[in-house]
Amino acid sequence: MSQDLTVDLDFIANNIQTYIEQDNFYDIVDKDDIPKVLEKANLKSNDLTTLLSQGKSKYSISELFCFIQKCNVFIDSFEDAIGVLNFYKKSLKLESSRSLIDYIKKYNAKINSDSEEVTQLKSEIQTLKSKIATMENEINQYKNAEKQYKDEISNLNNKINRIQTENTRYKDEISSLNNKNSQSNQSINEFAKISELRNSNDFDSVYNFLKELSDKDDKSRMSISCADGLSEKRDSDQNTPLIMACTNGNLQLTKSLIEGGCDRNAVNKFGNNCLIEASLKGRLEIVKYLIGVGFDKNWRNETNGFNPILCASQEGRLETVKYLTSIGCDVNSKNNNNANCIYIASQNGHLETVKYLVSVGGNPEKNNNGWSPLIVASSNGHLEVVKYLIQIGCNKNDKTNYNSSSLHWASKEGHFEVVEYLFSIRVDLNDKDNGGKTALDYAKEKQNENENYKKIMDLLLRSGTK
Repeated sequence: MSQDLTVDLDFIANNIQTYIEQDNFYDIVDKDDIPKVLEKANLKSNDLTTLLSQGKSKYSISELFCFIQKCNVFIDSFEDAIGVLNFYKKSLKLESSRSLIDYIKKYNAKINSDSEEVTQLKSEIQTLKSKIATMENEINQYKNAEKQYKDEISNLNNKINRIQTENTRYKDEISSLNNKNSQSNQSINEFAKISELRNSNDFDSVYNFLKELSDKDDKSRMSISCADGLSEKRDSDQNTPLIMACTNGNLQLTKSLIEGGCDRNAVNKFGNNCLIEASLKGRLEIVKYLIGVGFDKNWRNETNGFNPILCASQEGRLETVKYLTSIGCDVNSKNNNNANCIYIASQNGHLETVKYLVSVGGNPEKNNNGWSPLIVASSNGHLEVVKYLIQIGCNKNDKTNYNSSSLHWASKEGHFEVVEYLFSIRVDLNDKDNGGKTALDYAKEKQNENENYKKIMDLLLRSGTK
């Protein structure tokens, strides 16, 4: 077959609907080409039945059957399939189509029934979808409302927070104003108090007021108080608040008064300044502070010539003595009676202080009246100090300017144990002082005062003292 013919067959196949409608398909297409065209064409079920009906007048059933063996027929529904099979049965005498038709009809009926159920279900689903959509819409409305409420709540909370912040600020401002008012009232009261105390002779009230200012670290009012003269008030012994603070060991008050501008050079009726009183009481931290702010470590009482190290030695303030020695104070310092540190410590029985002073070069010298540390220790009954001084080589028979020995004074003051010890080291029992008296004479004079004098007298008589 030529190429032109092939093209014509393709054209006829593509436009077969037109030929069927014009009922001229069999007139135009040769018998041999009919199967080829039908194989190429795409027929609907109605087109097939029409085409076969048109061919019954020209071709036999067997010929028509051959024509459509490879024909492409499109079935859109069960009705189309049943129609085609019925046509096969009637036109082509295919009785086998009957059972297919019956089956398809039953299946179609079932499908239609199922379709109705499906339709109903679809309807129900659609109804449910509508309800769901409605519910979702309501939920969205609720969510929007909830968001709106949350936004409103958030705005309200923000307003509350701002109000609370402002309230706190107002409270703080009120509190600050109250504090300022309270401070103003307190200042007024304290200034009134300062004025009242300035005209008062109540030293204790003045001292306690200044102590309160110091405890509060109120430097401003302390300066005002000092400038107004409260720091120069005096007690019955002419102590100022500074001297009393040093005596009492109140370092904070001492600092506050000095920084506030008090008279740091004031002395009491005994001629002692604050450094002397601190040394007497062993207020070591105050002694350190005072010297640190410029007080003279060798300052002397004009009346008796006592300086800090002499005072500390007198009271046995060993740590204070050590500190003063460490900063260069002279351990052989002497008062106006020429008594040095060892003498004064021995006089008051401070054994450890005596030992320390000796260890750092102290010399057990006599005072202006010829009293040695040994004699004064014996006179005051300080047995352990007496023993120590003998141990380091002091003269056991040393005498004062009046020729009184240690034994004289121990007997005269009734210190039996000291007399007993001096006797044991063989001091001169028959020495006479400038009054011509021996130790026994003094014991006899006082034998009726207490048992110690009797014991001393008996001891000396047994030894053959004259």
